[in-house]
Amino acid sequence: MALIHEMLYADSDFSNINLSKYATSIFEQLKSTYNKQFVKLELSIPNNFSFEMDKMIPIGLILNELISNSFKYAFVKDKGKINITFKKMY
Repeated sequence: MALIHEMLYADSDFSNINLSKYATSIFEQLKSTYNKQFVKLELSIPNNFSFEMDKMIPIGLILNELISNSFKYAFVKDKGKINITFKKMY
C-alpha cells in the first residue's frame, strides 16, 4: 500500500494518472520483489486511460493483489506472462 501512495504522490498531476504507466510501475516493483525476472507483462490499455487519484487508489490495490498473487502462485517454471486488459464499459 505504501508503494501505491508513493507512486501516486510522485506524480505531480493528481487529476490525471495514466493507468498504463501506473500498472507497469506496479508490475516492475513486484517483479523485483518476487525475483521473477522471467515473467513478462502484456498490457491492453488505451493510452488515454487516466483517472483521478481517488479512483486510482482502489484500482492500484486491486492490481497489486492480482499481480502479487500471480507471482506467488501462478509461475513455477522459467517463463510466464501476465495479461492486463482494461476496456471502457458504456
